[in-house]
Amino acid sequence: MKNIKVAFILEFSDGWIGGINYYKNLLDIIIENSDLNITPVLVVPSDFEDNIIEIFSGINILKTKVLKKWSFFWLMNKFFIKIFHKGYWLESLLVKNKIDVVSHVGYDLCLEKVIQMPWIPDFQHKRLPYMFSKKELENRDKNFYEMSKNGKFVILSSNDAKKDFEACFPQFINKAKVLQFVVPFENIQYDRKLLREKYGINGDFFFIPNQFWKHKNHRVVVEALALLRKLNIIVVCSGNTEDYRNRSYFYELMEYVKKERLEENFMVLGVIPYTDVKALMLECKALINPSLFEGWSTVVEEAKSIGKRIILSDLDVHKEQNPIGAIYFNRFDRKELASIMKKVWFEEDSVYMNLMGLAQESLIKRKRDEALMYRTILEDCLGTKELER
Repeated sequence: MKNIKVAFILEFSDGWIGGINYYKNLLDIIIENSDLNITPVLVVPSDFEDNIIEIFSGINILKTKVLKKWSFFWLMNKFFIKIFHKGYWLESLLVKNKIDVVSHVGYDLCLEKVIQMPWIPDFQHKRLPYMFSKKELENRDKNFYEMSKNGKFVILSSNDAKKDFEACFPQFINKAKVLQFVVPFENIQYDRKLLREKYGINGDFFFIPNQFWKHKNHRVVVEALALLRKLNIIVVCSGNTEDYRNRSYFYELMEYVKKERLEENFMVLGVIPYTDVKALMLECKALINPSLFEGWSTVVEEAKSIGKRIILSDLDVHKEQNPIGAIYFNRFDRKELASIMKKVWFEEDSVYMNLMGLAQESLIKRKRDEALMYRTILEDCLGTKELER
């Protein structure tokens, strides 16, 4: 089986936790399935943050000034793209290092000799345009169009996203490739008592490990808690409290929490170590994802991998992910959510103990399926058919 050398260009900061975890999980699955002969290479700016590089230990990393903002080489590459529509400087580097495909591109690299395959995680700006400024809407439309036009194929994270892709770019629908990512969940060791003391958590609790962005819809959970006030149900949240598109959102949410006198029921931990996030997932009564929109929910994939009960908003993509034992609610209906939370709160934990065993069995297959699908997509890119379909 021919070895395929794939480059991933990383230019983001450690603020994009979801992006870091996505690439980490995908690369781990590629390495784990070494028999499929895919060699990943990370191409990063020469001044890329060391703490992120450490996360990808064991992966070949290529540092370059072509990606370092405002360096001479970065400016020259931008100049060639602007004037000649050619990413000459970056392409020369890729050719020199014998890269076959640049995968999961976030913008058109203007390459001629190396295949580029963009990734569009979602079309949130089409589903929830009021969450974006006019300039952001225009930029996303332009960027997605250029990537779709010039990419060999376009990776999408769900069939739900593929429907949006077809609605936006019907002329490029034959380029659409769905790669449903899996989130492995490594066994971790933690001290339950110390963990709970660290965050001031006593007894049962629901857990929402989502960023505090407006579309994540924390508000409906607080409204449900207000209806359940007498039951003293606890919801613990982790994640970044800043929404760059809605600067006042978190403040307004917490003002509502204060107004309803739910400060002890709605606990916000902010950004915490990922190992603690995983420990709290294992400890909680159930996870909740009340989101108004998802491309392919990481939280849902984590729940599937550990066999954790999860309460989900009724998004088509949540149903496509189809976690065992999930309960869905109308994402705008606080009464329905409150009723479900009450039901789950009083259920015996033993009722769902079998979910963990089922999760461990299915995780092995899901990871292999993702690796096989990715190899198939790469072969389609290169026009080869070595893998049995």
